[in-house]
Amino acid sequence: MARKYFWILSMAVLALAGATAAQELETPLSNHLANRSISTPTESAAADGVAKAEVDTVYLLGGSDPLDGKFETAVGSPDWHGWTSEDFTNDETMAWNLSTEAEHVIEGDQTMVCGTTLEGPNGTPVFGYGNGWYKYLNFVYTVPDPDESVQLRLTGLMRVYTEEAFDYVYLQAKTSSGWVQFPPESVWDGEINRPLDLDFSITLDPDDYVGPGNSQAQIRFYFFSDGGYSDEDGLYISNGACHLDNLSVYMDGGLVDYEDF
Repeated sequence: MARKYFWILSMAVLALAGATAAQELETPLSNHLANRSISTPTESAAADGVAKAEVDTVYLLGGSDPLDGKFETAVGSPDWHGWTSEDFTNDETMAWNLSTEAEHVIEGDQTMVCGTTLEGPNGTPVFGYGNGWYKYLNFVYTVPDPDESVQLRLTGLMRVYTEEAFDYVYLQAKTSSGWVQFPPESVWDGEINRPLDLDFSITLDPDDYVGPGNSQAQIRFYFFSDGGYSDEDGLYISNGACHLDNLSVYMDGGLVDYEDF
């Protein structure tokens, strides 16, 4: 019961913080990232059907260059290749990060992790996720024919470390009715230490497309944490909310993107 009361109180505090509108501003990123903006919640918050504090982060990937999304140049130097971040947080937390730490890496040399170094209890640095996070890892790609439906398929590997029944990882696609989960059920919580084999498909119709000329399909990994019990307050210890590797995206059976990070 105490956990429930703590959650209600924390969410009320977050909602109050989110009610304070910040003037939109543009801030330059490091040379590995393109444009980043900090602003108040937009329609992305409403599409999730929940009241949010200023805690949304979106990263975009997808492009025509064969190295797009590989996060390195042809000789292996770091390069974010067209990824951009749109940040609606007040703390400017960059939630999705590449890690070479052995406890994070699934295969190869590095893995995408939803987690970062935070100021934990008593001001000590801790790695993991914070309270009230709404963090998106977003993929956008132009469909072969905007007038025709397309089947999207995503495969890959994932581990999950979240507070069970309170903090969740979702795999979603954008449709005309908002964000929906890939069927049959693409939501995870709790601790899944062994890598999961992801293989999910969904069909999108022309009305579901976004972007210039309504010609792009959009999918995302979405991490949500409630108002308490995280690495930030020390009441739940994770290893980062989720780890992703070897992601492949297909359209109508054809491979359009592969990320081994």
